Amino acid sequence: MENQSPKHFVPPLFAFVILVPVLLGGVLLMMSRTATTVRTMASNSTCSLPSVKAAMNPALSLDPASRMKDFLVPAGKPSKYATVNGQVIWGYDVEARLNQRLALDKVNSSQIDSGKSMDQLRRDIINSMIDDDLLLQDAVHLGLVPAPASVEAQAQQQIKTFETMPTGSSAWAQFDAYLCENNLSISNYSMDPRVLSGYSNAMMIAADKNQQFAGLTNQQLHDPSLLQARIYTHLQALQTKAVIVIFYPSP
Repeated sequence: MENQSPKHFVPPLFAFVILVPVLLGGVLLMMSRTATTVRTMASNSTCSLPSVKAAMNPALSLDPASRMKDFLVPAGKPSKYATVNGQVIWGYDVEARLNQRLALDKVNSSQIDSGKSMDQLRRDIINSMIDDDLLLQDAVHLGLVPAPASVEAQAQQQIKTFETMPTGSSAWAQFDAYLCENNLSISNYSMDPRVLSGYSNAMMIAADKNQQFAGLTNQQLHDPSLLQARIYTHLQALQTKAVIVIFYPSP
């Protein structure tokens, strides 16, 4: 690939909405590929509340070593589930995301995954992570790097959203559990490099998707099926140029 100088890119508002990236968007696993930094959490008595303790989940950890210990791959399965142009999708990261997905399904009483086997869910997650890696790598190639100020602004907006949540609500407890799990607080959340890395990656993926919507009318931009078809075509094109190896066994 031809190297290009990164250009600071602030994506338009319609590209994405990040509320609780680690809980809702899977950004956690993007963060896992960066160096970790341990921070001391400010005094936070809410970590001992029953609702917060119940929402605690090792899959929320930003520390790859912790997830590697907590989420062992099933017996007989490889440690690497796939690679995308050399970027490894580790089994423990897929297992962590599976745990997170099942926990959210339970909290939200979702039936989306009902009837699927664990192997089917794992393959769904692997495919999703492959797509994310392809989009992220393409964004890096195109230089769609968000400005640091816009990344911090997204993190700060999440804290503002958190502070408006009813104390004790499910969403409040889940996000507070995430803060507790990672020794974070509302005062250092938007400065933590692990958090900012996750937001940056999510913004680059959104920016890369946004490139596919160029030239669409306002009416077309509000047509989900058309937008989905554009992204699907883009991913197919990226796949044809990529070296993707899936080690997780086929059914």
